Amino acid sequence: MTADPLSAILSLIETRVVYSGGFSAGGAWAIRFPPPQKVKFFAIAHGSCFVTVDGLPDLFHLNNGDVFLLSAEAAFTVASDPALPPADALVVFDEGRSTFAHLGEGGDLLYLGSHLEFASKGSRLLIDSLPPVIHLSAGETGTGRLRWLIEELVRETTSTVPGTVAARSGLANLMFLQLLRGYLSQERGVHVGWLRAACDPKLAPALSLMHRDPARNWHLPELAKACRGPPLPPTSRRSPASAHSVISRNGVCGWQSESSGKAANRFQ
Repeated sequence: MTADPLSAILSLIETRVVYSGGFSAGGAWAIRFPPPQKVKFFAIAHGSCFVTVDGLPDLFHLNNGDVFLLSAEAAFTVASDPALPPADALVVFDEGRSTFAHLGEGGDLLYLGSHLEFASKGSRLLIDSLPPVIHLSAGETGTGRLRWLIEELVRETTSTVPGTVAARSGLANLMFLQLLRGYLSQERGVHVGWLRAACDPKLAPALSLMHRDPARNWHLPELAKACRGPPLPPTSRRSPASAHSVISRNGVCGWQSESSGKAANRFQ
C-alpha cells in the first residue's frame, strides 16, 4: 500500500474516469438528460447555464470554470433558462452514437462531460461517500488547477493529433481528483467518513499505518503520534454500532481483522 491513502483506495476499487463528450450552445436552449447509470461530472469551459436535478429543490447556476458532479441516479436539465422546454438528450446525441452536439444558435456555452467507471464491487464505498451533487465554483479556493485542466481538455477536444482520446481521459481523471480535493477542503458540512479522512493531511498518516499493517491491533496513542498530535480523548470514539459499518467493509478496504476495522472507524 502506498503512503497516499486516497490514491491507494481509488486504485483498490479500480476507479477510472472517462471523457464522454459534450455540447456547445447559444441563444435560448435547454436539454434534459436521463438518470445516469454512472457517477457523472462535467465542466463549463466557457459561458454559463442553469442546472436542475430531479428530486432536489436547488437551482444551480454554473459559470465559466465551474465543475459539477452528480452521484444521484436522477434526471437533470441544463439550460440557458430553466423555464424553457428541454430537448431530449437521447435524441440530441443520436441515442449515444454521437459524442458532441450543438444546441440553439451561436456558441455562448461549452459543456464538457465525463463519467466514472468502476471495475470493482467496492465502488459503492466511494459512491456512498459522495453527496448527491457537488458544485465547485471557479471562484472557490484551490480551483486554479481545475481551470487549467478545463482549458487543456478544450484543446484536446478540438485537436486531431494522435492520442487525444487518452489525453482526454487522463485530464478527466485529474479533474475528478481536483474536484474531490476542492470539495473536501471546504468547510461546508462535508460528510464525515473515510473519504474526508483520506484527504485530511492530519489523519492521512494514521490511515497509511493501518493500511500497511491491517492485522495489527492499533491503539489511538500510536495513531495520534503518527499524526503528530496529542492522543484523542475517549469521547472521540464512536459506538460499537457505528464500528460495524466499517468492519463490514473489511474485504474492500483491506482491514482483515475486527480490531483493525475498529481502529479505522475511530478516524471516521
